[in-house]
Amino acid sequence: MNKPDLDITNKTELIKRIQTFLLTETKLELNEVQAANLLESILADVGCSLYTQALDQSRYEMLQQLEEILGIEKSPLQ
Repeated sequence: MNKPDLDITNKTELIKRIQTFLLTETKLELNEVQAANLLESILADVGCSLYTQALDQSRYEMLQQLEEILGIEKSPLQ
């Protein structure tokens, strides 16, 4: 699976947040290209896992709501 793609607005905002965080927490100042490279690296490493986890969580919550709407009750295993 490829890393998630971000639209330009989200990507720009995340780059700014990375720059601000690193400057505030570590006094390390990154230019826009460096922060963009860090963001790309993070997305490549953990993006797919986070995306899959979010899908799993959404699926679980939708099933819970569907069970509630249909009045389905799960009986405990005996």
